[in-house]
Parts: sequence; structure tokens; C-alpha cells
Amino acid sequence: MSVARVRRVVAGNTVRDAREWMGLSDSEIASATGVHRRTVQRWLNSGAAPQPQHAFAMERLRELMHLLRDSFVTPEAVQEWLHSPVPLLRGRTPASLIQENRSDEVIAVLAGLAAGAHT
Repeated sequence: MSVARVRRVVAGNTVRDAREWMGLSDSEIASATGVHRRTVQRWLNSGAAPQPQHAFAMERLRELMHLLRDSFVTPEAVQEWLHSPVPLLRGRTPASLIQENRSDEVIAVLAGLAAGAHT
């Protein structure tokens, strides 16, 4: 499989997972990755790959989803956590930070939780 094909498949899977596990809309995924909603739909429907300037945000979203799957059993539990205020995020919801393309802060909290820190 070519590198370009892998990038297209990963992009589509990331969008599907963000929808299913995180409950994000295409508009929210677009905000998180710095693109237009139609670009997110192209990643999913036509197998387009992210441009290099958006690939890093997609990688962070993918990393976030891996941490969420490791931390929570069901998509419902993930979505509840994402939409609840978290003290380690200064009372902000993880979803609001993700939509502001600030996934790194959410990833840091999840990594801390996985290492045994408490909220």
C-alpha cells in the first residue's frame, strides 16, 4: 500500500472514529483540524488525504482518540467526559478545547490520568 493511500485511509478512519467515539460533528472536526467542514467530508467520502499543514492536527486527534479508548470503555463514557468540566483544564470541557485546536492540553490530562494523576 502506498504512503498516499495509507494517509487517505487514516484520514477517513480518524473522521469516522471522531464521529463515533467522540460524538464530534463534521464542523467540530473541522475546527479541531483547521479546515472547512467540506474538507472533513472529502476526507471521509472521497478518500482525500489532509494537506501537510493539517496533518499534524489530524495526528493529534488520532492520538487523543487512542488515549480516550484506553481510558474509557464505551463511546458514551468518552462523550460524557468530553462534555463535562474538568478541573485540570481549569473547569473547561475537553470538547471545547478540542474545537479550539488545543488537543494537546486534553492529551496531557489524559496522559496524566493514565499515569495515575487525579482530576
